[in-house]
Amino acid sequence: MTTQLLDAAEALYAEEGVSALTNRRIASRAGTTIQPIYSFFRSHDNLVDAMFGRCLESLAELAMDTHTGAVSRVGGSLPDTYRSYCLAYPGRYRFVRSGGAGTSKVGLARHQRDLLANAFEKLVGPGSEVDGITVLAAVNGFILAEIEGMLPPDEPTDSLFRGLLSTLNLAID
Repeated sequence: MTTQLLDAAEALYAEEGVSALTNRRIASRAGTTIQPIYSFFRSHDNLVDAMFGRCLESLAELAMDTHTGAVSRVGGSLPDTYRSYCLAYPGRYRFVRSGGAGTSKVGLARHQRDLLANAFEKLVGPGSEVDGITVLAAVNGFILAEIEGMLPPDEPTDSLFRGLLSTLNLAID
């Protein structure tokens, strides 16, 4: 039931933003009443905090080790892995990018951003004038444009993404 509630909240957030995160809407989407929200999470804020925590954990598991900042090469390069994650979980991506939609987890969002920026920093080629936070901002901009359907429909997105990484002078193996 906790997974159903979290999935419902994530889907609502992805579709309509923070205003959709009401107990009634979440419960309805999960196919239940609001009582399980209080039984499993004790409050609406705790449910939203759990949703945010799950988003951060899944991103950290996929892309990098949160303690060492080491990049996971399981899914390819960090930019590719990060892009794949964001496209697979647009609701989680938007939620983390928003800083947790006003939850008490804003500090965690900044921490995650700093870990990603540091990991991207390690990919910047010698002599590059960009830093990790600039790379992260550019990659996030591309991903957001891709999610929102703002990229040219006649261009393969993988080629466009490769072009961005090349422009940023990333040392991708």
